[in-house]
Amino acid sequence: MGPEDPQLIIYTSGTTGLPKGVILTHGMITWNSINTNLGWDLRSDDRTILHSAMFYTAGWNVFTLPLFHCRGVNILIQSFDVDLILDLIERERVTIFFGVPTMYQMLIDSPRFDSTNFSNIRFMVSGGAALSREIFEIFKTRKSIRLWEGFGLTEVGPNNFQANGKLGTVGHPMPHVDVKLVDGQGQEVPPGEEGELLLRGPHMCGGYWKKPEATEEAIKNGWFHTGDLARIDQDGHLSLVGRKKDMIISGGANIYPAEIERAIEAHPAVAGVAVIGVPDPKWGEVGKAVVELQPGASLSLEELLEFLGERIGKFKRPKYLSVVDKLPRTPASGKIQKFILKEQYGEVDNK
Repeated sequence: MGPEDPQLIIYTSGTTGLPKGVILTHGMITWNSINTNLGWDLRSDDRTILHSAMFYTAGWNVFTLPLFHCRGVNILIQSFDVDLILDLIERERVTIFFGVPTMYQMLIDSPRFDSTNFSNIRFMVSGGAALSREIFEIFKTRKSIRLWEGFGLTEVGPNNFQANGKLGTVGHPMPHVDVKLVDGQGQEVPPGEEGELLLRGPHMCGGYWKKPEATEEAIKNGWFHTGDLARIDQDGHLSLVGRKKDMIISGGANIYPAEIERAIEAHPAVAGVAVIGVPDPKWGEVGKAVVELQPGASLSLEELLEFLGERIGKFKRPKYLSVVDKLPRTPASGKIQKFILKEQYGEVDNK
């Protein structure tokens, strides 16, 4: 058995379309563990809770296999149960923890959150979606915990960056990760400018199962094209701007839904939001906010625009609002499936 031989096939989360089977090789999984152990400074005395689904890359590759490699402890549970998680954090002296933002909000919402002892936690990692400032600040001020944002994908890593604790950035590349940002012509962009994120390294997958065309489209000249737009600051810290496919071009201006979504999520009535582009005869395309509300809450477009006020530029504010009972999410990572929303709410008159 060699490093290029397949070990697992894990399907993508399916946020932009039908899931694809990703071939995870023995070498890819080993190098992800090496990167994770070095980048996150994992130790033999570290303990974590394994709650992520094993059909999802985080279930295998965020802490599980890397911790096995450095002789740490994985505490296996069947599913994400808030009371059980809080109990284990305290009783089993958990030192590191991974979750998606929805899970961290569930912990905060528990009546047991403030009374639970988090003193053994060295750091927590959030992934799968952008982390809100509110969640970040609650863990920082009420629990004195470093809550870091990670970034990865089933096809590469999934651990690619060493977080620095600065909200909105995922930090520097891990030791064996090559990174570059390119424009629409494939030319590398300088620091501060936005470009598509390309990744390269021994932690990259062996392609898509029985999908040679998709593999050739994603992997070109040894670089994996993530479809994510990002920028790198002068200190080398990378921040994600949004998905290339999600970008709205309105009157020639590029609008990134992720920035708008972060602003809308701060509204107290909002439980979740996705911003999609819809046709417009004047501007070509404008934004529509599809919002899931908190129980008993209400929200009009006028109220939303007033709230956004100085938070984002006027040309970025959504022109339409749809309120839904539940946003469609992937079962494991809780990511919003925007392709479903575009099918259902991608026209102006679909309120």
